[in-house]
Amino acid sequence: MSECKAYSSQRNLGHAQSPAPLAPGQRAAIYQELAHLFRTPSWDQVRRSLDNVLLKHPRFLLDSKDAHFHPAKELDRHEKESYRFGLEAFQTEYVRLFVNSREGVLAPPHASFYTEGTLCGFAAREALAHYERFRITPNTSENEPPDHISYELEFLSFLCAMEQEAIDEARKDDADKLREAEADFFCNHLFPWANRFCDRVVENSRLAYFQLVGVFTKGFLAHEWTLVENRQTS
Repeated sequence: MSECKAYSSQRNLGHAQSPAPLAPGQRAAIYQELAHLFRTPSWDQVRRSLDNVLLKHPRFLLDSKDAHFHPAKELDRHEKESYRFGLEAFQTEYVRLFVNSREGVLAPPHASFYTEGTLCGFAAREALAHYERFRITPNTSENEPPDHISYELEFLSFLCAMEQEAIDEARKDDADKLREAEADFFCNHLFPWANRFCDRVVENSRLAYFQLVGVFTKGFLAHEWTLVENRQTS
């Protein structure tokens, strides 16, 4: 959990400032939406999924500490761009950010890049081991390594949904084990690199859509870190 503690010192966040935690089922839904938003864009993502998650949980966008990011301005820009541009513009920008461009891959969506400076490294094998522990197999038809941001978010969605199910069925031991699995994967695998990835998305995107997704994701991950830290100290 050292990455989480280091973040605490860096951001100097106090418990009194922490937002109320979400239920596991709510967190599962957000993780799932974000996993969806970090895949090749469709009109459903551009015009529905992003609006859906922002309307339900605006605090993760509004709490942005980036002085250069203005939520109202970017939301207005996104609305205009989503009607002015065709879907191809969003898909082209996705490729430019996450796949390849003349400047290289501007925001590599893989853990191994940030933790090892390569692709398909130890972080990819570690992520796969986590999935296999719960008998989950990534969709190989997408031809992405297992440490792709979308897979990792989807895995946490699965764990949160399973935790909610265990709570609903009064299986406390199972819920506790799933909560521990969430914290382990979040703190030791996703969190050490995801903020840097989000920063690259926000800094390099030409479209408001990806900037909004990046800022919202970073805000939600800050909430998740707070949740883990509070559990550690309670």
